Order: sequence, then structure tokens, then C-alpha cells
Amino acid sequence: MTHRCFYPLAIVALFALLVVGAMPTPATTATDAPAPMVARAADTPVGGVLPVVEARGNTTCVINAAGQLYCWGGNSTLPADLGTVSHASVGGSHTCAITAGGALHCWGNNWQGQTDVPSDLGAVKQVSAGESYTCAITAGGALHCWGSNQYGPRDVPSDLGTVSQVSAGDYHTCAITEGGALRCWGRNTDWQGNVTGQTDVPSGLGTVS
Repeated sequence: MTHRCFYPLAIVALFALLVVGAMPTPATTATDAPAPMVARAADTPVGGVLPVVEARGNTTCVINAAGQLYCWGGNSTLPADLGTVSHASVGGSHTCAITAGGALHCWGNNWQGQTDVPSDLGAVKQVSAGESYTCAITAGGALHCWGSNQYGPRDVPSDLGTVSQVSAGDYHTCAITEGGALRCWGRNTDWQGNVTGQTDVPSGLGTVS
């Protein structure tokens, strides 16, 4: 009796093993890969829309709806005391951010002094990180630039006046005055010395906003 029961059970078990072994193995998806290292300015979970994003070189930064700054890539280590931020800018190899209280913080490579925020700068409302220099607009609309000055990108024109927006490039800078005029200065040629005109504002451009 024992032998008669054993053989059918063995056949059933063997069949079950064959069926399981024949089933396809689930494919590995992108979600199985390790998540990239991300530094963040606060420890609250991300939620909502992402209103501000900056990408340059090998670094990406984004500010979420709660004012938290997240950065990943080559320059992702954030200042421990940064807190919530209102604006951020990624440069060639450094990053700057403005806190909710208007304080400017910069970090990353500093071989040209691009992260050395002037001690008397005060509150700022916008920052733009260039290749190896930084420009920021104070709460009063004054433009200040520091760091490398190769080809003169931080030589703010003496008659510029107050400005509403600034953009720092590799070797040239542009700013919009409170009256809506666009001004650009710095390098105006390519590496061969040919005039490329990146600082030549078109005469018929008119007011910009």
C-alpha cells in the first residue's frame, strides 16, 4: 500500500517542479537599479510640483514646492545650514542658492573665488553662477559680481544703475535694467579671436522684461 501511494505523489511533485522551472523570470526594470545619490536641504519628503530647475556641467539642482533644494551629480553636497531656498543657480563647477531670508550661499570649486560671497553683500533677490564667477542682485537692485574676471565678465558698467535680472555666462554677462534695457559685457569673440557678437545687443531690440 505504501509503495502504491508513493509513486503517484512523486510524479505530481516532479510535474510541479517542471512547471515552476518553465515559468519566465521577471525582467529587471529601471526601478530595480540603485537610486542616484541626492542631497537635499531639508529632511521632509518631496511632494507637489518642482517649480525651479537648474542644470549645468555635471550637476542638476531643483527646488520643490516646499522650498527644499535637491542637487545630484558632481556638486551635490549642500551646506548643512541652508534651510529653505527661493532661488538657485548652477555654474561651471559651483552652485549658489538664496535662502528664504535673502541670504546667499555658494559652494563647490573655489579656485577663482567664485564661492566667496562678499561679507557686506546683504540680502539678495537673484543670483547667477557663471563658469568661474558669480553675479547677484541685491534687494535694492544693485548688481555685484566676483570670482574670475578673464575677459571682463564681472566688470559691471558704471552707468548700469539698478537691475531686475542678470545672467552670467562663461565669459560674458547680461543684465536687464529696471527700465527694461538689456546690457551685455565681457568676451565678445570666439577662441580664435573672431568677433562673435554675444555682447552686441541688437539696436532694434527695444524694452525687454
